[in-house]
Amino acid sequence: MSKKQREKKAVYDKKYRQEHKQERISYNKKYLQEHKQERAAYHKKWHHEHIEERETYEKKYRQDHREKIAARGKKYYQDHKEEILTQSKKYQQEHKEERTAQSKKYRQEHKEEIAAYHQEHKEEIAAQSKKYRQEHKEERTAKNKKWLHEHKEERVVYKKKYRQEHKEEIAAYDKKRDKKYYQDHKEEILNKVKIYSQEHKEERVAYRQGHKEEIAKYRHDHPEAGRRIHHKRRLKERQLLHSYTPKEWEDKVKATNGICPQCNRSYENIHPFCVTLDHTPSVSVAPSGFCYTINDVFPVCGSCNSSNGVHGGSDLCLDNFNGGV
Repeated sequence: MSKKQREKKAVYDKKYRQEHKQERISYNKKYLQEHKQERAAYHKKWHHEHIEERETYEKKYRQDHREKIAARGKKYYQDHKEEILTQSKKYQQEHKEERTAQSKKYRQEHKEEIAAYHQEHKEEIAAQSKKYRQEHKEERTAKNKKWLHEHKEERVVYKKKYRQEHKEEIAAYDKKRDKKYYQDHKEEILNKVKIYSQEHKEERVAYRQGHKEEIAKYRHDHPEAGRRIHHKRRLKERQLLHSYTPKEWEDKVKATNGICPQCNRSYENIHPFCVTLDHTPSVSVAPSGFCYTINDVFPVCGSCNSSNGVHGGSDLCLDNFNGGV
């Protein structure tokens, strides 16, 4: 076939397709409907037989046309944004339980991979999350508010159960958090306390006068609390510090089994307040800024504490004490 004949045939074919366009569309549509299952089976078989070949080709194509695919996908999303969002929302609602189960299963099976990915892309993920939160702030606030309102009773039951099951863990966490906050904001807290005390001085005096009996009873029932306050005040006046906790001191007292480690007598037979705290060195001779650790304080009876007087610790005989921390 010559070039002229090929050109003539191309013109004729084009004209024929234009004149019989609707007829050809109807025929193709009818054929596809009649052979739907046959074609689906054929395609499924072909895809199964050429799976590796297809994956290799698709991977190479995506790498070679990455920008083109991204631009096309972006354009399609912009042109069909509302439709896509509506379909996505509908699908998520209809398959909520199924998707939750699949997601949970996938996370369990790929736990290490997910952790490794998050560690590798930590900064990128944090930046994306921050950007998303800023862009959808009002939407997220409204959504969270709605969810909290709808699950109010459920949340109350869950919180109560969780607190009961993790009581010690929560208490330890709160104590650690409060301690860190106090250390980080010590001056600010002390200033607030000072200002509050000055502004409410008359109220505090009136409260103490109106509750004398309750206060006296509390001090009688909790002598250790009063001594602890007195101890802190003495250290503060002399610009001294201490690094041990009340728990460490209680453990050290319990280790004596109620026997003074210096005179080997029961606390109850010597002193009405049982045990007292002896510093090494004494508070009166310790240098400014000195910090007492748990190894610098000892539980002794009031009689021994008085007889020890001022000392640097080297002449204090506590050979019988074997409960130090």
